Amino acid sequence: MSSFRPRLSPLALTALAGALVSGCDSPHYQPTWASKPALAATAPGRPIPAGSFEGASRSLLNEYESRDPVPREEPLTWALPFNAKRIVVGLLIMAARDDFRDLGLIVARDARWGIPDRRELEATKILADGGGRFMEAFRAAASRFDAKAAFNCPPIPNQLQDYVRGGAEPMWCFYLSQDRTDVLAFKLVVEGGAAKIGYVGLFPERPNGSFAVPPGNDSPPMVPQMIRRRFEPGPPLLRPAPAAPTDPSVAAPEAPAAAPASAPE
Repeated sequence: MSSFRPRLSPLALTALAGALVSGCDSPHYQPTWASKPALAATAPGRPIPAGSFEGASRSLLNEYESRDPVPREEPLTWALPFNAKRIVVGLLIMAARDDFRDLGLIVARDARWGIPDRRELEATKILADGGGRFMEAFRAAASRFDAKAAFNCPPIPNQLQDYVRGGAEPMWCFYLSQDRTDVLAFKLVVEGGAAKIGYVGLFPERPNGSFAVPPGNDSPPMVPQMIRRRFEPGPPLLRPAPAAPTDPSVAAPEAPAAAPASAPE
């Protein structure tokens, strides 16, 4: 089993392909970390977790704690790729305010969370327990990112945006730490005609070294792929000969009669 440590460019299409890999039994990844007993329900409004690492002075949660919650009717108007950041911001506002009673407006019914792996291995449903366990992990992960962390979405070719807008293909966006080690990833999908979050990938603890990539199926692409086919010229098109008329009324015109022969003088 090979080891891999992401050294990524946040603007490259291959960036998240390198960062969004699956882990195994390394110190920062445990296969059962998302299957612990559900957290006891708590009243919303708990303080923001203390920032750490790049978010030590001011984290992503600090950036959005003073924002107003997303109006309940707004998510019905969200479309991809245009509202990608607004969708994620809506989730960050909920996390900062520790009020996720309307989480179902932002995440899809079957949305899942797990490690940053586009194969979504070892994932669990976000709403399985109302979202409490997910929000606990998401708040802790977001507190590791700087308040001004860049939000990245690999560009989607114009000719393929209709596939994303209509829900035939997902859209991936992410935050990447400045040292290109920590990742917060979001798969955006369309459900009921509105864009929502379909998957959230995060590390329960900040990666601190190499992590192993287990064998398995290839990850789906970051953006829809256009398959270009080589043009293979076929046989020339031949115009078919006109069919013989069958209606007597449209029969071919008769040849003109020959002029009568002159009588001998």
